[in-house]
Amino acid sequence: RRDDQYACYTDGSKLASEGGATGWGLVIKPSNFGNTITKCGPLKKAATVFQVEVYAVMQCALAILQEGLQGKIVIIHVDNQSALQAVDNGAHDQIVVRDCKRVLQRLATRHTVQLRWIRAHSEHSHLNHLADQLAKEGAMMETSAPYLLPVPQGTSTPKFLSLRRTHGTKGGVRILTADKRKNSSHECIPRTLRS
Repeated sequence: RRDDQYACYTDGSKLASEGGATGWGLVIKPSNFGNTITKCGPLKKAATVFQVEVYAVMQCALAILQEGLQGKIVIIHVDNQSALQAVDNGAHDQIVVRDCKRVLQRLATRHTVQLRWIRAHSEHSHLNHLADQLAKEGAMMETSAPYLLPVPQGTSTPKFLSLRRTHGTKGGVRILTADKRKNSSHECIPRTLRS
């Protein structure tokens, strides 16, 4: 039922004009059971866009957990395919990805969770645009970010396993991301959530 959904939008930003300041933003729009939640904040300048995108997803999941509800459908829209693929990757070396997976798993014990890739600024533009604006505002804030993200070692782009089509989740997190070859969507479940 649509009245049991959280429609969520997350984004991360790195501002070149501010010496590489980074920030995250999120919008959570409950359908018929509450007010829209907006949050944003800064991270350290050493954080990459990828890291702040993943961090925004984790903050979104934490915000929904703090609501204390159960049995809802949580759909988190993310415009960064690398962030979605990292959550799908069974063994990722970045702490923020591992922490995000743990929080998503905890969220999936209370709700049905889906992560969906959307094209930046094209679908549901007003909420995605708001998340983008919030991420930029977060980057402008004074940072005393308690969450220290290590500078990634080696390559700047994490290596990902190919995504495969699945059906059903058994209480896990379903990830919807684009398949560039076919211009369609794949549904993926992180290995750590597969039974």
